[in-house]
Amino acid sequence: MDSIAVLMKFVFSGPHFRTAYNSAQRRMIFDYVVAYFRAYVDRWTMKNCPLRKCKKCPKSILPELRADACYCTEACRSAAYAEQHRLMYTRPKRRDFAAFKRKLMELGPPNATHYALAWPIPDTLQVSWSPPPGIRSKRFSGCFAVGGNFMQRPRFECPRVPYVGIYGIVFFDENNCELPTPAALLCGIRVPAAFPMRIVPPRGHKKKAVAEQPADQGMRLT
Repeated sequence: MDSIAVLMKFVFSGPHFRTAYNSAQRRMIFDYVVAYFRAYVDRWTMKNCPLRKCKKCPKSILPELRADACYCTEACRSAAYAEQHRLMYTRPKRRDFAAFKRKLMELGPPNATHYALAWPIPDTLQVSWSPPPGIRSKRFSGCFAVGGNFMQRPRFECPRVPYVGIYGIVFFDENNCELPTPAALLCGIRVPAAFPMRIVPPRGHKKKAVAEQPADQGMRLT
């Protein structure tokens, strides 16, 4: 019991107060006065004490929040965590794909101009493609494109994938016709760098928390 409640109990325990009201009335008056004084102290504290400022936005942190609270809302805390995570994340460089490009050029069909990568969707029997066909997607350069595959010739385009690991690969010629996959690449090809992203299961799949693809996971196309 805090100091306000102790003081009110001492005042209301006098003989005159006991004889004027019954126990239920005394309890109701006691609760009302304690609540009034607590509200008064809170208003005085907010008016006279320096307010804590949120580290993410210019708003103030409410007094009823924890003493070590640094953010005014859960949204600000999540935004600050996401920003810190982005600062810790290093964007892949083109030089990271030097060995990947060399292997693709040496083992791929000589008349291939484009390629696409595939990986299994977690908890399903379906396969997802990068870049996704017919859907607006972000490329390695940071620009967005609708449909189309990664360019292999004449200018090589680095892939943008969600995790580092083994991917199935399909080649296409200049007419966008699929080419036979060489035997050396039937087991897939390892992509050495990635852009972490969330993978959402298809609509028909059972509802579940959005899953992230585990690192260095492989697949095989037959």
